[in-house]
Amino acid sequence: MTLALGVATYGVETDRKSVAMIGLTATAGVAAAIAVSARKSIRAQNELHVANEELRQRNADLQAFQLALEQGFDVIDERTQGRLTELLDDVGDELAALVDEALDDAAGNA
Repeated sequence: MTLALGVATYGVETDRKSVAMIGLTATAGVAAAIAVSARKSIRAQNELHVANEELRQRNADLQAFQLALEQGFDVIDERTQGRLTELLDDVGDELAALVDEALDDAAGNA
């Protein structure tokens, strides 16, 4: 931008109209390119802001859902005198054993 303005100024000072016109045209072109670039940048920033807001809302929804599940499990566990916790522990142990067995089989077949 500075170079284009310098060329325009040189053309005016030396009374070379063609040089001044080239400098002014280049200045206008650079200014237009800067404006387009700034506009795209602002648009992208706005799109990111909207996406971030959507992600924040989704995250809040998921946290509320997780809290509701935890509270629901706590209530069920209290009403069953801890049987839900025992059941989940047993299922977890069985699942871990199945995973170990599958990994052992996979390692043996490799």
